[in-house]
Amino acid sequence: MADYALYTGERDAKEPAAADFLKKLNAHLRSHGVTAVAEKIVEAGDRFKHGSPADKWFNMIQSDPVKATERADWGAFCTAFKERFKGATPISKPAAQLEAELGRMRIEMGNLAKGSIQVGDREVYVLADFVERVHDAVADVDAGAKNVGMWDFYTALPAVLQEAIGGVVPASWSAMTTALSRVPQSKVEVAAAQYREQKGMAEQVDALQRKLASMSMAASRITPTAPRVGPNPAPPVASSGTPNAPNPPPLNPPAPATPAAPVAPANGKRAPLTKSQKDLLLVVLRECVRRTRPDTPVGRAGYAQDIALWHEKYRKVPRSSLQLEITGYPLSPGIAPPCSGECWRCGVATSPSHTKSPAGCAPRAELPALETTLRALAGTWLGRVDLRPPGAVAAVHVVEVVKLVPWYEGEDEASGETADVAEGFVNGLQ
Repeated sequence: MADYALYTGERDAKEPAAADFLKKLNAHLRSHGVTAVAEKIVEAGDRFKHGSPADKWFNMIQSDPVKATERADWGAFCTAFKERFKGATPISKPAAQLEAELGRMRIEMGNLAKGSIQVGDREVYVLADFVERVHDAVADVDAGAKNVGMWDFYTALPAVLQEAIGGVVPASWSAMTTALSRVPQSKVEVAAAQYREQKGMAEQVDALQRKLASMSMAASRITPTAPRVGPNPAPPVASSGTPNAPNPPPLNPPAPATPAAPVAPANGKRAPLTKSQKDLLLVVLRECVRRTRPDTPVGRAGYAQDIALWHEKYRKVPRSSLQLEITGYPLSPGIAPPCSGECWRCGVATSPSHTKSPAGCAPRAELPALETTLRALAGTWLGRVDLRPPGAVAAVHVVEVVKLVPWYEGEDEASGETADVAEGFVNGLQ
């Protein structure tokens, strides 16, 4: 339970009005799932300062036989309370103060994934505690500031909360706190479980990337020794015996060694991936699939943000050095996953004839070039792979190799148009 000031009912200008006090109390009761009338009344009594007018009124309610209705019905209790302390003057919070407070009030999936926290002597859900703190911050706001800071607050919410409150910005802070307090905890727990799973996959990707980087650095330190050119050097010549006289030069000195030139791939074909590179690509693709946004207005807005963040993260990496099999790329919402036999131009799961010709793609349905490239490379190097989350299938099996990129397979039976398009997308990165 969050800290709160005890209510006195002394009509102090620093104290909230009776109606505002009940708003905060009701929000607290909803967030903690308190439904029994007796428990609600006890909670209200615990918030009255001992010996204050409010405390004396509460004790009178408990002992007066005439007030049996107020003791048995929460609505009657609230009505009697507001009637008794209706003269209290409510405080007013300026908009600038509210905006400053809300700017510091953020919640992320990492917080929600904790499940519950200890607040005082109670263990409460993280979301319930957050909603209560937001409600306390906005309860006494001026009428003209009923939606100050609303947009920034809404856009900073995790996607699961944005979707749960309808995918639109509420009209007022009262509507915002009410909508958040009604988010089912079960929905939050499912999203938190997915977040923890995705975080584990991301950590696995980072570990594999560091391993590959260290292997690459170790390989770069190995310099091949050039073969000796020319006849063997003459045996050592004895000293002339003359003091300070230089020894004669050796006969037939060896030619200087030249560094070995790097070996280029034959015919310009890309070398096949190693097992560790394929393992990394599988992990990267699964992570991309897990992070795919739902095909909803909120999901598509999140997808656009993911694209912007990806380009911001890798904007300093030259295209010639960019490796999508390591960096991954945000996948478009509402289409088939990679390695599912989909058309890698538009993402539609369809026939092989459609995959080999762009004529089958719907107008303006083509995917971003980088996503198309990632899908083409993944389908070529891995074939058909089930990228569903671990646990959904027992293992991953390659059941078919889809030859979408002939310059890798070393075969030319595919149409020249398809080969040109596939190679063009990859060369476009360079």
